[in-house]
Amino acid sequence: MKRIKVTVEKSTTGFSAYTPDLAGVFSVGRTWQEVQSNFDEAFNLHLAGLQEDGELIPQNFRLEYCLDLKQFFEHYDVFNVSAFSSYLKINTQQLHQYKNGHKLPSEKTSEKILNGIHDFARELMSLE
Repeated sequence: MKRIKVTVEKSTTGFSAYTPDLAGVFSVGRTWQEVQSNFDEAFNLHLAGLQEDGELIPQNFRLEYCLDLKQFFEHYDVFNVSAFSSYLKINTQQLHQYKNGHKLPSEKTSEKILNGIHDFARELMSLE
């Protein structure tokens, strides 16, 4: 199944979403759920337009919504980067560079960070 990456960014009024794979397909929303719903609608309208024009449309795909690390730390400003880097066992300066958008993590490091965030969320959920 093909993944279509949708980049979500925090804005002053909520969120915006776009995909580099399809120029011109984007959406906005006040909440994370709203921007996803609006993007799904815009994406489906785009596919319908492609089909009407006789173009090939993607088959067997899923939209993957991603908030990059810089956006993650801006949106979830409750995270202290130094403390979180210790939790993730990642160099603090390195995580600060990712947070500030000065560097992009490798795929391996991105996976380590994402897994660490999931582990953290599971820990929080287990406290209920």
